[in-house]
Amino acid sequence: MDKSREKHYKNFERPPFAPTFEPTEEEFRDPLAYVAKIRPIAELYGVVKVKPPASFRPPFAINLDTFEFTPRIQKLNELEALSRVKINFLNKIVSFWHLQGTQLKIPIIDNKYLDLYKLHKTVAELGGYDEVIAQKRWQIVAKKLGHKPSQSSSIKQHYSKLLYPYDQSGLANSENASTSSTPTKAEPASMMKGRRRVPESCPPAQKPPVRGARMMAGVALKTLQEMRHSPKKPKSGDP
Repeated sequence: MDKSREKHYKNFERPPFAPTFEPTEEEFRDPLAYVAKIRPIAELYGVVKVKPPASFRPPFAINLDTFEFTPRIQKLNELEALSRVKINFLNKIVSFWHLQGTQLKIPIIDNKYLDLYKLHKTVAELGGYDEVIAQKRWQIVAKKLGHKPSQSSSIKQHYSKLLYPYDQSGLANSENASTSSTPTKAEPASMMKGRRRVPESCPPAQKPPVRGARMMAGVALKTLQEMRHSPKKPKSGDP
């Protein structure tokens, strides 16, 4: 044992137990007044135990005949799906910047972490990065994220630095296509372009597995290499 810590074990003294108060019916007729009375003693210990008298039976504070409230409907299955989508998105962003030799650090705005997934989704819903800049909608983006409008410039800088290069690489569109299921007959041909078809006769156990974050990291590296070394625009589609 470290000698510097040995003294704490040899000379250890167990702290005293917190005091227990057992007020009478007369003393506990006004519980708040009794708590104020024992407060100077309770502050010395940080916690005390109060045993009310056996006759103490406080009435129920809510009138069941008039009490009403509106319950919040919360679909747990949707929350779980949203969490999976959000985690997958963050994994792809981390993998993308790891390939650039940079460790992704989530920015902090208004003493809370910036939700990169919600930021990316909000900008896409408003028409994309260029449209948001042209229409000067960054304050709207800040409000949708739960931040002050004055933080719109910071949010714009973080998007330009962390998410815009990811959008320009073309991985966001290719990932949406690759992670989708086999297109149905009702989908147009433009939606089916670039997807990997699975034969209808193929049993479920033999279908290709869903690509994970590591596979997308390989796609990111291949795409970036083509963008750097080829003067032509890289071909889109499923890798």
